[in-house]
Amino acid sequence: MKKINPLRLVLKTIFLFALANLLFALWNPPIEYLSMYNSIFPGRTRFPFDKVDNIDAHFASHEISTPKGENEFRVIIIGDSSIWGDELESDQTLSAWLNKAQSKCFSKNVKFYNLGFPHMSAMKDLLILNKAMEYNPDAIIWSFTLRTVLPKPPNPFLIANVDPIFELINEYDLWEYPYDEFDYQEKTLYEKTFIGRRKELARLLHLQTLGIEWLSTKSDYQPRYIPPNAPPTPPIEDPIDLENETSFRGFDASDNIIPFLWTHYFEVGEKIAGDVPIVFINQPMFIATGENSDIRYNKSYPRWAYDQYRQFLATEASAKNRTYIDFWDKIPPKYFIGHTFHLSVGGEKLLAEAIAKGFQEAVCEKEP
Repeated sequence: MKKINPLRLVLKTIFLFALANLLFALWNPPIEYLSMYNSIFPGRTRFPFDKVDNIDAHFASHEISTPKGENEFRVIIIGDSSIWGDELESDQTLSAWLNKAQSKCFSKNVKFYNLGFPHMSAMKDLLILNKAMEYNPDAIIWSFTLRTVLPKPPNPFLIANVDPIFELINEYDLWEYPYDEFDYQEKTLYEKTFIGRRKELARLLHLQTLGIEWLSTKSDYQPRYIPPNAPPTPPIEDPIDLENETSFRGFDASDNIIPFLWTHYFEVGEKIAGDVPIVFINQPMFIATGENSDIRYNKSYPRWAYDQYRQFLATEASAKNRTYIDFWDKIPPKYFIGHTFHLSVGGEKLLAEAIAKGFQEAVCEKEP
């Protein structure tokens, strides 16, 4: 038997590892599309937003990646954490309640898909909408609020998806977006290797292992961390006092905030959707009743700024023949978790009933 030379073995191992890294970098495979969901494990009903950043990996793990049924009327819902279902189990979210109604549209079974992502950003919504069009939706529900159309820098999710973001900016002339904050640079050969992509690979692998838990429990709920010394949250039924402050993002009540908003992103969304109808929904919000509630609706919005925004949305929708539903005060305060946008299970059910009715009237009762 030939004696093994330890040094030669080590050198050969290093060489093969380096060669594998080089070949992997030159090939640069789209590993984000590799997923055990929708095959070994059922697809997730909402994005694993805190597990991976790559949008392709999000969609690969989502149930929307399953083939569309012949009798399916596919409806995607985009929006922020209120759509994703913050503080709720996946079967308690808006889309879950809508699907429980088992509604029909043009004699087909309506299936609602939760494509919400916890970040209030019109650019983020366009990114998800643009990707979602690959999955042949029949209709779109876009839920938003004033903060959605405020100019803001990219968050880590958008930074991680810089390539499709730049494609949107170029194609739809969105150069007001702070693209310079991406600090975009072409990936080096090293950054394309196993070692260079080790964090990405580890997060993707971790997401796959969570499929076992998803298969057995259908739960992806993670309670929000509350610091030990945090003051208790007052009951939602109690009057909530607000600051005696009427300014909003550097503006005061004598200013017109509309030119400052990125409401033209809605028109871009319509271009992306093409012939697929969009139902635009101004999402419900908590309305306070305590001190200074005569000048502010809640901690996010002074009354004058939000009223300007609502009036503009209604005028713009009428002028552009846009399907728009204003649910800003639709849900009573007692159904909110916290004091701004997130709903309890009961609140989600109420909203689902209202949206189902509005959706039927706006989409399903029209001539196909």
